[in-house]
Amino acid sequence: MSESIKTILAPLLSIVLMMPLALLLSNCTSPEPRYYSLTPSASVQGTKSQSAASTLSVAVDQVNVPQRLKQSKLLLAQPDGTFMLTEQARWTSPLADEIHDALTQQVQTMLQSCSNDQPDSRDPQRISTDPAFRVSATLVQMDAVLGGRFNARLNWGVQRGRDKHFWLGGTILELAVTQDINAIVHAMQGLMASSARDIAATICANAA
Repeated sequence: MSESIKTILAPLLSIVLMMPLALLLSNCTSPEPRYYSLTPSASVQGTKSQSAASTLSVAVDQVNVPQRLKQSKLLLAQPDGTFMLTEQARWTSPLADEIHDALTQQVQTMLQSCSNDQPDSRDPQRISTDPAFRVSATLVQMDAVLGGRFNARLNWGVQRGRDKHFWLGGTILELAVTQDINAIVHAMQGLMASSARDIAATICANAA
């Protein structure tokens, strides 16, 4: 074999030998993470009315969650009682922030149905920069098993601004089976919607 032929074959042989390694590395690459949110889209929220926003203003305080849930990755419970973090399924922000934003938007939207019933909603003496109500919330439990149960509980409190009167409540959601990650996310969205309805109903009942 001449020297010129060796010179040509050497780089070709290197390329052929490297191809299996390149294919192996490409197969080992982790898929891109998928992000989920508890906050409904703008189309689901609807448009806030000016009277609702100004009459029954609500501030949601920082939400408390168990230490193991203070992150963006979804946490799955195992049948043996242990927990596993998912690498690909993640919240768009830490779970506590997701809950805070979901409650803030949904409670304020749901209050539109009762704000117009307030007898002194246009009284200029009632206008204040302070919120009419403050909401506190703690996620006590969120256990989700793929192909198994889903148990979650959100405890919440409502405080009326003018006299600091306080009401306590809690919303529970239990499902027999959650087949996949989408079902778990949907369950959490359901818990947020139910909690927001309970909180808004408490505010409406005590706003007059």
